Formats: sequence, structure tokens, C-alpha cells
Amino acid sequence: MNKKLILIIVLVFIVVAGGITAYLVLAPKPTACTLIAKICPDGSIASSGPNCEFICPDEMLQIQGSGGFAMLPQECTLETYKTEQASYIIQGSVTKVESKAGENGLISTYSDIKVEKYIKGEPISGKTYLQIVTPGGSANGRTQAVEDQPIFTDGKRVKIYLKDIDGELMILCGVLGVAEVDENGEEVPPVPANPGGITVPVPGEESPPTEYTE
Repeated sequence: MNKKLILIIVLVFIVVAGGITAYLVLAPKPTACTLIAKICPDGSIASSGPNCEFICPDEMLQIQGSGGFAMLPQECTLETYKTEQASYIIQGSVTKVESKAGENGLISTYSDIKVEKYIKGEPISGKTYLQIVTPGGSANGRTQAVEDQPIFTDGKRVKIYLKDIDGELMILCGVLGVAEVDENGEEVPPVPANPGGITVPVPGEESPPTEYTE
């Protein structure tokens, strides 16, 4: 074996070894939780959530009115209208999105949002998280798509317009009542949604059957 070939082999080995070392050093490490659970004031036990956060039931405000079941007013496209009509405007980060099928076969999606700040309205005492329940989603190999429903993505920061109707909070203007924002609170231009707006097929993967619901 000549010296030139040996030199090439040595250089390749150095490059590969350097790449592996850099990956091991720079790759993000999973966060280790110092606790696995905590006891909530009501006696229930909160399990560890994303980023080692523990959410007790009394800290979560569930909102089931997603506001997308009727024709949306044309004014919903106007920021001034939504700001005026909203009882609350809340900015927060999506920490978890999960779809489940009920006993009746209907699928609902549960999106947990950690509240960062209130842009409008007085803070709701003790509620540090919102859980938005929207009809539709993907579960058990099936997809149910419901038009005009807001869609949440884990890890994204969002701004939500909420309307208080007879003591119940609902999202104002359905899909138009939720906007993705950046770290400065500026709205991010939306990506055009697919029909129903629930799932986008991943290239190379077989998509589950879709059931469209009006």
C-alpha cells in the first residue's frame, strides 16, 4: 500500500472522527427532570409535561368553543374588528397537541398552551395554561377534517382572540381568531391550509383516510 493511499485513509478517518465528536458535543441533550410528579392543591398528582413542567388541573383553563361551525363574518379578516370584539387577547406557546377518538367515534384535538402574556383583558386568576379543544384530527389510523377550525403546532407561539359569551370563553372568528407570532409578538404570515386544514401528508408515507365534516 503506497504512502498516498495511507494518507488519504488517515485524513478520512480524522474527518469522520471529528464529525462524530462535534455531533456528540453540540447535539441537544434531553432535559432531565429533577421531579417525576407533584401533588396539586386538590390532592391530584400532576405528571411531568414538556420541558419538565407540571400542570395541575386548576392551572388549566379548557376552552371548547373553537368558533368555526358557522360562516365567519367578513369583518373577521380585520385586525381592528377582532381587537374590539375580543374579551381577551392572549399570547402563549403551544406545549402539546394530541388527538383522541371518543366513544362515539368522533375525533377531537387537545392543544395545551402556556400563557405568556395578556395583550387585552385582565389575567384569569390561577390559570397559567389554556387547553383548546377543536373537533377533528388524526387518531387510530383515521383523520377527521373540520373546516374553519384553528390548528395548533407544538412549539409554536400564538396569539388567540377570545370572546366571553354568557360566561363561556370561545375563540373569536374560528380559524381567523388564532395567529402565529414570532418572539417579538409580530404575526407570522400564514401558510395556505389544505382542505379542512387538519393534516398534511408526509412524503413517502401513506396517509390515513380522511373524513370531511362541515
